[in-house]
Amino acid sequence: LASGDASPIDGRHYDAIGTLAQALNLHAEEIYAGLPAAQQATCARAFRALTDTSTDSRGIRRPTRFGDLAAIAGADAAELDATLAPFRAPGVAFLMPPADVLLQAGSIVDLAHESLMRIWDRLRDWGAREAESARMLRRLADAADLHAAGEASLWRDPELQFALDWQARAQPTPAWARQYGRALEPALAFLDASRRARDEATAAEQARAAAERRVEAEQRRNQRVWRVTVVAIVAATLVAGITGFLWQRAEKAGEIALSRQLAAESSSELAAGNLAGALQLAAASYQREPTFEARDSLLAALAQSPLDWWQAGQKGVQALAVSSDGQLVASGGKDGSIRLWRGGNVVATLQAHANAVLALDFSPDGQTLASADADHRVVLWQVSERRARVILDDHEGPVHALVFSPDGHRLASAGADRRIVLRDGLTGAPLGSPLLAHADTITGLAFSPDGESLASVGYDGNLFLWRLDGSSTPLARASHPAVLHDVAFSPDGKTLATASADRHVLLWQAPRLIQLGDPLGGYEAGVRKLSFSPDGRHIVAVGEQRQVRVHDLTQPGRAALERPGHTGDALAVQFMPDGSFLTGGSDDLLIRHDTSGHGPLSKPLTSTKDTVWALAFSPDGRRLVSADARARLQWRDGNSGAPVGAPRDGHTALVSSLAFSPDDRHLASAGQDGRLLLWDADGDRPPRPLLTDGAALQRAIFSPDGQLLAAGGRDGHIHLWKMPAATPLQEQLEHGGAIASLSFSSDSRRLVSLGYDGRASVWDSRDGRQLASQAAAGSGALYGTAWLPGGGQLLIASQQQGLLRWNADASPSTPLGSAGGTLLGLALSPDGQTLAGFDRQGRLRLWDTATGQALHAPILHHGSPILALAWQPNGLGLASADWQGGITLSSGTPSEWVRLACSLIGRIPPPVTGRPLSACPSTPSLRP
Repeated sequence: LASGDASPIDGRHYDAIGTLAQALNLHAEEIYAGLPAAQQATCARAFRALTDTSTDSRGIRRPTRFGDLAAIAGADAAELDATLAPFRAPGVAFLMPPADVLLQAGSIVDLAHESLMRIWDRLRDWGAREAESARMLRRLADAADLHAAGEASLWRDPELQFALDWQARAQPTPAWARQYGRALEPALAFLDASRRARDEATAAEQARAAAERRVEAEQRRNQRVWRVTVVAIVAATLVAGITGFLWQRAEKAGEIALSRQLAAESSSELAAGNLAGALQLAAASYQREPTFEARDSLLAALAQSPLDWWQAGQKGVQALAVSSDGQLVASGGKDGSIRLWRGGNVVATLQAHANAVLALDFSPDGQTLASADADHRVVLWQVSERRARVILDDHEGPVHALVFSPDGHRLASAGADRRIVLRDGLTGAPLGSPLLAHADTITGLAFSPDGESLASVGYDGNLFLWRLDGSSTPLARASHPAVLHDVAFSPDGKTLATASADRHVLLWQAPRLIQLGDPLGGYEAGVRKLSFSPDGRHIVAVGEQRQVRVHDLTQPGRAALERPGHTGDALAVQFMPDGSFLTGGSDDLLIRHDTSGHGPLSKPLTSTKDTVWALAFSPDGRRLVSADARARLQWRDGNSGAPVGAPRDGHTALVSSLAFSPDDRHLASAGQDGRLLLWDADGDRPPRPLLTDGAALQRAIFSPDGQLLAAGGRDGHIHLWKMPAATPLQEQLEHGGAIASLSFSSDSRRLVSLGYDGRASVWDSRDGRQLASQAAAGSGALYGTAWLPGGGQLLIASQQQGLLRWNADASPSTPLGSAGGTLLGLALSPDGQTLAGFDRQGRLRLWDTATGQALHAPILHHGSPILALAWQPNGLGLASADWQGGITLSSGTPSEWVRLACSLIGRIPPPVTGRPLSACPSTPSLRP
């Protein structure tokens, strides 16, 4: 060492040159400085190619083949090898592979460790410039694609000049662009076309200016004529300009008026039951002009839409069956055909019936499909070969019902001849004598889950339960004063449900057939078919006049959920293994619904049903953290919701709030145990406790600039920490009552606190001064708040008056919309244009922040109160969780709503809307 100290190298020597990190930084810089100027340029391009900061701002390695790296760096193999050699030298090892490995075209070159991107200052700067170059490439390539499609114009200054400067500075190569999945040639062609257009416009402007100078010289020779001419030109220009401006305004007003008219027509079609027409009109309304009314009509139509639907092509669907694995669906048509579907696509059409197919059922192993028709035949199909294996002709009239036993060994069929025939499940041969008890046509059959009993119903209004032990006498009987169309066992075998022509669904205790409670009513016409969900929590019943209703058996007395879609009688229903269900009807539609009523707007983000009390997305959206009922934190993939690692413990009572820091370094968790914990963003290390006891905490929040962390709770104290060191500030702010929520303004200079006592206070976050306070009269408790863009106003969720607007000053808050109702929480979209809020009934609604208007239809109706709400950082989705458990992700953007609407419209023949519409030029499939 220069000091002459011959002792072994230790920490004091590194301290002398600024720590180990600084030593490595200096070493890398020394190697770079020793390269010739040409190799320095090659070095920069190579290291930038090995560093990816566009995917992760902290930087991740990007291993690259040596041949590709040479193409990206614009150097030949020998030149690149010579450039990288000092960084691979023995004892250096900044790059892999080491020096003793010969570099060939297929050799993988990589940084020895990601820490080099944070230790070497120059590489960190290169990484930042690489991310800027990647952003410019993407913008340029996107603009080129849009221009080629006729949807965008050429670039102009200053954007054009920025891009040209980037091209000269970065000297991008096609190989470099391919790293980011983009083609360089079209992008540069677009840039060159933009430059030429600008240069031509500049030349034209210069020619025009020269011509003007010549005109001015001529005009000076005749000043009087010039003045007269100028007056005339100015007058004409003003008239033309005003006329053009007024024309543009009129044209814009016309587009807005047409958009609103289409939205109104969509609402009328929806009210009339023409869901397809409502969707098409709503999509056309938004495409014409994205007015509030267009968004409102789109959401209203999609909120009533199914998951999917398609045209059966069978002149009406009268029977459905689903294989036990859910892979195949069979539909029986009025035209006598049977269609097999997989994923919404027809894979086979079976022809064996001359008249309408009235009943279908798959054997439990999925190898056999049984069908029955109006011409008294039962057919057993070999599914794998798509052929009729057995044709049975032993009924004396239409066969309305057939069903396999749970083990597949038996098949029961019955119909107009009032006989129940038990058959061998493989051959169809009768097993013993028919069961006789009904006085009229038998319409429904159902085996008990254990296969030991069989239930039957018919036109005579009788419900019989048969013990399949060889006895010819029913085990039990119940009667109803109207025709019974169908019967079903619950999955546990303890309950039977029947569908009647007098508009009722009745529940019966098995095996004694005692009616359970009041009928499940509310139907406007006869009920034709019904089915229990696989978990036994729901019954779906379908019937005449488009009726499809979902009954939640876990909430007795709750009104059934209606699922629109059919335009004729709904005649068949079957559940899928995933809990969704299919219906078919006289309108020839097959429709897939979900029992929750979420429809296409929402999907489960987690498969488990654990109750979630708090949610937070990381700033980059790659992570989602949830807190469960056992106060554990679960890190998840932000896109799929899949758990990442095991749950983390730290709290002893429910976690009420989660918040990521804007720099994505920390996660704060606040609990009912009074603890405030600061975790690293990935949850890899034990948390740092900032508060360990005291009153229950309700809210923790970081300021947008990341400089402050605030927490508040039941004792009314607002605690503040200086970040990122998490240094506590001495002065506590006193709200004066239990705190329900906290929120920083967008500039981080103001903090608002809301209380259960109805008081709202605004604080200066820099010195703790109270800037404003109000107690909203008649509002009750205040639960949540959001600052509107610009930071001048607040929206507040209240107990008694719904949504309030407050100017954050001495003036009182005012209700938005009609007063009344409870809002329990709010979340503002990242762009500040949409506000989400939820009420006691579990309804999740959206507001337009510019107008304060609420979209009428809920984007989601949870089956129980909502506990947590969080927007994805990109604003595309909204995650929510309720008492019943799990996390649901809802689409929050109208552009995605248009895509969903168009996808549904494209699956069936064009609806009749009274006008030609082209809102959906392409209709991507909605099916997975």
